[in-house]
Formats: sequence, C-alpha cells, structure tokens
Amino acid sequence: MALSNFKKNFALVSSAPNQNFRVLNHDSGSAQSDKVLLVVVTMATTAGFGSATYDGVTMTSVLGKTFSGLSQRQKIFSLANPSDGTNEFRVNFSGNQWNGVSIACYTFIGCGGVGNTGINGGSSTPNSKSLTCSDGSIIMLTGISNNAFQDFKFNGVNFPTLYQWNTNKQTAGTLSNNVSAGSITCTSVVNSGNVTNIRVEMLEA
Repeated sequence: MALSNFKKNFALVSSAPNQNFRVLNHDSGSAQSDKVLLVVVTMATTAGFGSATYDGVTMTSVLGKTFSGLSQRQKIFSLANPSDGTNEFRVNFSGNQWNGVSIACYTFIGCGGVGNTGINGGSSTPNSKSLTCSDGSIIMLTGISNNAFQDFKFNGVNFPTLYQWNTNKQTAGTLSNNVSAGSITCTSVVNSGNVTNIRVEMLEA
C-alpha cells in the first residue's frame, strides 16, 4: 500500500477549563494496515511540555524545540497503530498555559513511521532547508513567525497552508505529496521577517 494521509484535523484549543493540559478529539479512521498518528503541538513558552496520549496510550516524542526569540515551543509526537475511530488526544503541561494551543493531527496509512527530521530556528523569509528522504515519503512541514504565512514550498512548488493559528505568534503547517528519494528543499514563507522551519519525513511502509 502506498503511503497516504488518511485523516487530518486541526484546532486552536483554549485554556478553559483545561489550563495545564489540552485535549482534541481526532478520528484516526477505520482499521488500516501500517497506520501511524503524528501530532504537532505549538504554544507560548509560559509552560513546558509533558507527556501526550491518544486514547490513553502514551505517544513517542519525535522532536521538540523552544524558540526563545519567538517565545514559542513546539513538540511533535507519534504513535504506531493508534486506536480506530474518534478518540481523545491529550497533551500535558508542566504548568498552566493561558494562551491558545495549536494542535495538528495527521493519520497516515501504508506508513513505516518517522524517518529523517530537521528543526531550525527563525531566519529571514523564505527559510529553505533540505531533508533527505526515501522514495514515496511524505513530509510534514511547519513554521512559526511574527507574521502571516504564505504558501509553503517543496522543491520550489507551492503548497498551501492547511492551518494557521495565532498562539501569540503565527504558526502554520502543510504536507507534501509523495516525494522521490533524495534531498528535498523545504521552504517556509511569511510576508516579512523571520520564520522557523521544522520538517518530519513520514516513511512509506
């Protein structure tokens, strides 16, 4: 089975009444072979990240970074073979988080898990970084900036934002199509100023 993005949903989740955690219901779909859940969480630095679960099952931390200049934190979690149907994603914090938290959930099928990753702080737009990928992979690309996002780019081809939220800064993300093996140029673009570049390869099974 070729790798594909089976389900996705996004939300900016407020603090009431869940100050030191956030929850979002995500439909992972019906039983499928080689199913993997990837979740990207972005928030202000007023609290730190703890654990994350889906349907009560602990997720694996893929990567994370504090962007001090933007006063933002981002962390990415994954889970192989998530429960079918609609279940609760929950992420816990080390303290109260009063700002909105961006949560982006992606379910992939025909997936061999997480491959290569890259995470870079803000630099002048457009911020282009490379990611070495296997044949058939899909890249999840996200960014944080003071300013509004334009289309992302993969090897110079525009891909629209799937979401854009205000977490006291702007954060947005997108997915590539299935890529060929080799070095893929991943570009985050905003109207002006600096923007981060965070990329995760999802492998074909």
